[in-house]
Amino acid sequence: MTLLDILYPPTCTSCRALLEKNAPFCSDCLETFTLLPKEGHCVKCFAEIPQLSGTCKGCRKLASPFRKLGACFDSFGPGKSLLNSVHAKDIASLIILQLEKLHFPNFDALTTVPSYYSTPFALVAKELSALLNVPYIPTLNRTISPKISFSLKKKCNIINKVVLLLHTEMIERDEIRSAGWALKIGLPEQLFGLSFCATLH
Repeated sequence: MTLLDILYPPTCTSCRALLEKNAPFCSDCLETFTLLPKEGHCVKCFAEIPQLSGTCKGCRKLASPFRKLGACFDSFGPGKSLLNSVHAKDIASLIILQLEKLHFPNFDALTTVPSYYSTPFALVAKELSALLNVPYIPTLNRTISPKISFSLKKKCNIINKVVLLLHTEMIERDEIRSAGWALKIGLPEQLFGLSFCATLH
């Protein structure tokens, strides 16, 4: 044990329990730290549905910019705690596992949903870009207005590319859908969306 461990003992990112060694989570939280399955979730918004696969009632009435939209974790629990701690490498590694679990394809480009003043998921996207050997292209601007609005940056070429749009957390789906429709103006071949956390109801 180092002096640093004595002064600042390692604690669980989720429940703040003391840990014997420096690790993100305690054993109890790790047991609940499970990636969401594709079964029982809408392919267009990833809300819970009563059947194993398909779309929810709401999405049957709405057009979607996405071929598929998924999420890694519920907005409550260890996943949200990890998101708040901004462990970019850990988050990127979990995203790769979830992309495989949801049977997403290989991508030609990654991008992110920007906030008003920054792109908080950019560090994660850069880690993911390196791990997948896929370019990260910040393609969107966010309009500063009461209504959620995005526009495609000039000279960002995503024509005929299979693109993954990353988001930190989907509470309502309006934000990621709006970003998706802005990306569709760039004529990607296919567009997929993935949020690290999401409300599922």
